[in-house]
This record gives sequence, structure tokens and C-alpha cells, in this order.
Amino acid sequence: MRKLPIPVFSLCLFLLSGCLPAWGDLIRQEQFASPSGKYTVVFTELENRKYGKDEMLEDLGNVSHVLYRVDFIANGDTEPVANSSYADVYGWEADGRPEKASAIFRKLIWSPKEDYVIFPEEGWAAQGPSQSRALALNPELAWEKGAVSVGAIEWIDDLSFISDYHFDCDYGILRFDGTTGKTISMKESESPIGYELVSVKQGKAVIRMLLDNCRMQDIPPRCFTRDLQTGFEEPVACPTRKTRVKAQY
Repeated sequence: MRKLPIPVFSLCLFLLSGCLPAWGDLIRQEQFASPSGKYTVVFTELENRKYGKDEMLEDLGNVSHVLYRVDFIANGDTEPVANSSYADVYGWEADGRPEKASAIFRKLIWSPKEDYVIFPEEGWAAQGPSQSRALALNPELAWEKGAVSVGAIEWIDDLSFISDYHFDCDYGILRFDGTTGKTISMKESESPIGYELVSVKQGKAVIRMLLDNCRMQDIPPRCFTRDLQTGFEEPVACPTRKTRVKAQY
């Protein structure tokens, strides 16, 4: 099994809570159980940086944030099978406040059998669709880390899902392959025309055409199905539009 070293101070605090009380003011650490209870997830705060308005103007990276190390420890083990950094970037708004570790944990997206996990977006300034970090937990997977733009998710098996993504003039649909940790484009944006995922049933995805933020006029709604095996597309009546719900954050 792939295992990663966990810092001595983190392991000490994790196993022997209170063994070094003087560190309590220096290190903030919280732990949670994964949905199935398969993993213990440990958030260790590494950095809490605050920037003033003038500092923010100097560099796009000067945004108030809290940096965490996140360890995933399988039941019965003391060393993590995987870990990743995560930055809670909250300084874009004048009244922005950092989220609690518990709130960030609830935004993690777990694959059906917890073979991998997807972090929420970090919120740094970006050109193009923002991406979330995917982290493999199953040591039998052929990848360790990946990146994917996540919107509305529909799982098609235990390792793969289809998702749409919306960013200004780029509305598209992709498939994330959990066996390789890579994304495959299904429908690329044709700005001002874009696409959103409606549903996936019996091997077919229902996709709605819509206009992105670069539109100059509106168009009547149009939908079509796409066969996930052959790629064959055919028009269908659009379902009643529902309020969009983003991935389970």
C-alpha cells in the first residue's frame, strides 16, 4: 500500500492529544471520518496569511488565506495513504472570513467507494475554468493527483463521472476517468453557445444548449441526448428547468 510520511508533530498530536500542551497555541488540527468511515481525515493548519488592500495590489497571489495539510489515514493505520495541501482563499471580499475546517471537509466530493476524493476550488485568481484537485486514495489506481473542473456531477460508475463547467465564455461538458485521473472533453464550448448537463440515464446523457456570458441575444432552449458509448446525438424535448445544484459541496 502506498503510504506517505506524516510529520512527527502531526502524528504526535494525532495520537497523543495533549502530549505537548505548549504547542496548542501554535498548531491547529482537526480530524473527521470519511462518509463510510474508511478513512480519518486530518486537517493541520500550516499558515494563516492576511494581506491588506495595498499588499493585494502588489501581486495577485497576495490574498488572505489559510493553508492546510490534509492527510487521509486508513482505519488501523498511523501513516496517511495520501495527503494534499489545500488553501482556503477568503480575502477577495473586504468582509471575507476563513471557513471552518469542518465546512471544508463537508465540501469534499468522494467517489462512490472512496477510491479518490475531490477538493473544493481554492479560489485563487485564474484565467479560464477553475479546477479542483483530485487525490487518489486507492493505491491500486495508476495515478496520485489530478485536476478537474467540477459543476453538476453525474456518476456513471464507481470511478468515473460526467460534469459540466461554466466560466464566463466557456460552458462545456467533460468526463473524468477515475482509472487514469484524467479528463476527456465531451462537448466543448462554442461561444456564445455552451452546454450544461441535465441528467444521465441508461447510458445516455441529456444535455441542454444555452448561451454563455458572452451572449448578445437569447435563443430558445434546445436539448439533445448523447450516447456515452457511441457518441451518437439526437434532439429531445428539454425537461422542465430546475434550479442548478452544483456538486455536493
